[in-house]
Amino acid sequence: MSSSSSSVAATVTALLALTTPFVAPPGCPSFTTASVDTSSIDGVAAVLVADDPSCLPNGWADVVPESRMNFNPAVCPKGWVYHSIAGGDATDKFTALCCDSGYDYLFFKHRELVPERMTNYCGRWTSRLNLDSGSDSATITGADAASSTLLVHNAWEITWFASDIPNLTPQPPSITNRMLVPTWTPGEFIPDGKYDRSSPSGDNRNNFLPQEAQWFLIIGMPIIGALLIGSCIFCCVRSSKKKKRARSATVADATAAAGGVLDAK
Repeated sequence: MSSSSSSVAATVTALLALTTPFVAPPGCPSFTTASVDTSSIDGVAAVLVADDPSCLPNGWADVVPESRMNFNPAVCPKGWVYHSIAGGDATDKFTALCCDSGYDYLFFKHRELVPERMTNYCGRWTSRLNLDSGSDSATITGADAASSTLLVHNAWEITWFASDIPNLTPQPPSITNRMLVPTWTPGEFIPDGKYDRSSPSGDNRNNFLPQEAQWFLIIGMPIIGALLIGSCIFCCVRSSKKKKRARSATVADATAAAGGVLDAK
């Protein structure tokens, strides 16, 4: 449970350390219905979000809001799965996202269904839900099933340095800064070269770009494209108005000239 009320202004900028797996209190996760309109989305009955502060580590509420789901050095909570493990270019810093077992890291998938306050999130679909306990009794593979419900929770963003590894339990996998591991569970063995981004035969052979570049392509390029299109439309409209004014002025001059000739006669 959090050590202080979230109503108190948080001023701590340092991230919480979780060198051993966090174990959530009994009754977690606890879901609440998100204020997302699903009436126009076929096959989606509701979106339930697990964001109960009492299910988070001690000291959570003391950290500034934008860093509350970031932990360093840290390991994922007990029973959770590591997603997108990567090393910084030419550094010994490593990052990963943590999702509860059975959940997928959704990246921008189903963004229209997820509350805006959640930037990194994990989710799973269920066709039947026990609203009293917040647990699901049947899992489906997608949103096409009738009356399906999306369960969502914040992804925990963890980081660690190579020097932290001896102090972490369980120890994260041994990877290089040119690897990108999609998912990993403690104890799983990673064969040499399997997730090398620089290897033409590795599982990440089509994923050479660093995460920052991928974010730019996904978010930045569409924004730039929209701005360019808007600028072109603005310039075209402006040019059209100028030409119209010029034609009107020419017609007016011609009319005035013709009137002058008639008056002279």
